[in-house]
Amino acid sequence: MQYIFVYPEEQDIIVAGPAEAIRRDELGRVVGSTTGRAVLQLDDLVVVLRACFDQARHRGIFGCGIYPREERLAAVQQFLNASAERPIDPSQRDRWLGALRDQLGEQDIRIFGVPPGSRVAQVLVEADYRMKLVGIGIEQAAAPGIPSYFEIVGDPTPERLARGIDTLRWWFTMNYDAVLATPQSDAFELRGGRVRLLSENELLTATGQVVHTGQADAVNEQFARSFTDRFPELAARDLNFSDLAGIFDLAVVAGLLSNEGVPQQVGWSMSTFLDPDLYIVPIGAAPRTVESVINHRVYRGRHIMAAVSGGVMVNPWNTVHRDHRAADSDGQLARARDGGRNADTSRWWWD
Repeated sequence: MQYIFVYPEEQDIIVAGPAEAIRRDELGRVVGSTTGRAVLQLDDLVVVLRACFDQARHRGIFGCGIYPREERLAAVQQFLNASAERPIDPSQRDRWLGALRDQLGEQDIRIFGVPPGSRVAQVLVEADYRMKLVGIGIEQAAAPGIPSYFEIVGDPTPERLARGIDTLRWWFTMNYDAVLATPQSDAFELRGGRVRLLSENELLTATGQVVHTGQADAVNEQFARSFTDRFPELAARDLNFSDLAGIFDLAVVAGLLSNEGVPQQVGWSMSTFLDPDLYIVPIGAAPRTVESVINHRVYRGRHIMAAVSGGVMVNPWNTVHRDHRAADSDGQLARARDGGRNADTSRWWWD
C-alpha cells in the first residue's frame, strides 16, 4: 500500500500501490506471480477496519503475544541449578537440551483486538514466531546480514557466563517515517520501512516470574537494530514478513480513514464492511500454544541459554496523527491524486 486518494465529489476512495498478477505458491498461499510477495487481501482490510472503527474495546490497537508459563520457567530454573552441580558430558548435550525444552514446555499465544481465528491474527503470530527462530539461531534468515543473538554474543564476559538463562523479549511495532499529506488532506502517501523490532531484557526470578526491566543490553539491542535495518530486504524474500508489512499498511489506511473522517466525506456508511453479518470474514481455528523458542551455545565449557517471548503491537494512531505528517511541498502527491481519477477501475478495484 502506498497511496490513499479521496474524491468527495465522486464519493470515492482509492487505495493504490504496486500491483501484479497473482498465483498460489506450493503451500496454496496467494502471492504475486512475479515477485512472490504476499498480496493485500480484502478480508484482512475488513478485519483491520473493524478493529480501528470499533474503539470501545481495544481503542483500535491489536496484536499478539507469545508467553512462557510461569510454573514452567520455575522448573527451568531448578533444572539449570541441578545441572550446574556437575559438568555435562558432551555426548549427552542433545539429550540435555531436549530435557530442558521439556521443562519449559509450550508457550501460550494471546491475540487481542482482532478475531483470534482470522487470517490477520495468523499472519501476526507466524511472523512473530519466525522472527524468534531467526533471533536465536534455530532458523537462518532469508536476508543476509541478520546475525543471531548467539553470533552477536561472541566471547561472553564472566558476568554473562555466570547467568543461568537470558530471558529476552522481542516485539514488532510500526516504523513509518511519516505520512505525506496534501494541504486539503485529500491524498496521503505512506513512507518508511513499515516494521521495527524492539527489544528488552527481562529478569527471571527463582519462582519463574518475569520482571520487565524496560532496558535492553547491547547484544539484544544490536539484534533488534539489525533485524529492523534488514527488514525491507527480508520482506522481499520471505512471505511471512511481507505479509506482516501488508497488515501494518492496512492498519495505517484504516487509521487514516478513521482519524480524518474520510467515510463521512464521501458519504460511505461502511454498513457492509463493519457488519459481521453482512460481510462474513472466514474464521479458522485460533492458535493457542506453540513450542517454546529456546536455544543454547557452549562457551568455555559453560552453557549460555536464551528463551524468548514477545509479540506484535499494531498501534496506528501515532503514525496517522497530524504531528506525524509531512507536507506535499512540491505538489507531487496532488498530481498523483489527479492521475488517480483516470484509474482503470475495471481491472483493479474493491467496492
